[in-house]
Amino acid sequence: MTAVKDPRYLAFIVIALFLFTFHLISSSSFFRAWQDGSYGERQEVPAHDAALPFPVFPININTATFDELVLLPGIGDKTATRIIERRDRIGAFNSLDELKEIKGIGQAVVEKLNGLATAG
Repeated sequence: MTAVKDPRYLAFIVIALFLFTFHLISSSSFFRAWQDGSYGERQEVPAHDAALPFPVFPININTATFDELVLLPGIGDKTATRIIERRDRIGAFNSLDELKEIKGIGQAVVEKLNGLATAG
């Protein structure tokens, strides 16, 4: 008699599949929510003014922090510091083209920033 035709083998396979399926279902968050009665309840949504864990593009160069500026392509630590210093000294940028006044930023960097940064 082969193992496949042996009824004990088939019963073992059926029971193993049942236990495995039961384990998957019982360990899921859906099942836990269903058990404690919280399934279908509304979850609390964070406020819109809460800080996001990722940058939101386009980044406004007139209000961006140092950490936000260094996320932009072609903007390193020194360049981000220069942008903030120029912004504090002279005031807000009117356009991205004004960034070319800062050492280390040329036309190529300004073109990379299109769509990722804004001056207003």
